[in-house]
Amino acid sequence: MAASSSQPGSLLFMGGPNVVDENNVMSISPSFVDITAADESGNNLTTISALSHNVYMDTLSNNTWVFEGNFISSLAAWETASGETNASYSASSTVNLPAGTLQAGSPAIRTGANLYSTCNGQPNPGLGALCFDFAGNVRSSTAPWDIGAYQYCPPGACTQTPPPPPPPPPGGTGTTVSGLSAVQVYPNPWRSGKHKWKPVTFANLSANTSVKIFTVSGHLAKDLGTANGTVTWDLTNDSGDKVASGIYIYLITDSQGDKVRGKVAVIK
Repeated sequence: MAASSSQPGSLLFMGGPNVVDENNVMSISPSFVDITAADESGNNLTTISALSHNVYMDTLSNNTWVFEGNFISSLAAWETASGETNASYSASSTVNLPAGTLQAGSPAIRTGANLYSTCNGQPNPGLGALCFDFAGNVRSSTAPWDIGAYQYCPPGACTQTPPPPPPPPPGGTGTTVSGLSAVQVYPNPWRSGKHKWKPVTFANLSANTSVKIFTVSGHLAKDLGTANGTVTWDLTNDSGDKVASGIYIYLITDSQGDKVRGKVAVIK
């Protein structure tokens, strides 16, 4: 997981080979962060590839981390056990605004890892999506990034991605056509507190349209197949496991090969 925000009441479980957890703002009240000794099958032991630059919030001051079955109650002890670096902790509930955006004074501002070398020149959806925040603002190529899904953006401080080109004239070529312009994706963001029993719906799809869900690192999470009209995502991956909180990239392709890409947030 990278560059995302987790809201109060969430549980973050991680385990298995090559765990990556960087640049996240996470509320651990009233829940906790748990890195297990192995994945859900119990057959693949946990190894940590990258664990750094995360901000942990605790509005009730009863913060708890769990590392391989051991309960830990301080950030220093957590860093020693897990090997995490450059983490910070705040007992304040004002680290983030309600929508997950940052406000002045947040410890998440300009304290993240710069992942530009990872995303530069990569496809989007895919690793290239990391070069932008959830609002489409361009992340710096040189300066430290803000931690979380959103950059801190006082007026004029952020650069938006350029708008997509208009649809081509009849007979031209392009990546977006009127047949996909009416597509709707909802609820977005999906929040466990509000939408626990609801799937994410992709509506107004033309005939034989495919929908695929990717992680921000470019891995295929779920292939929803082809549909005509509406298809839903039950927040599971192709293995049937529930996906974690974070930002996911959807790719919608119609029968003519035209595509629409976008982001959907999952907040548990």
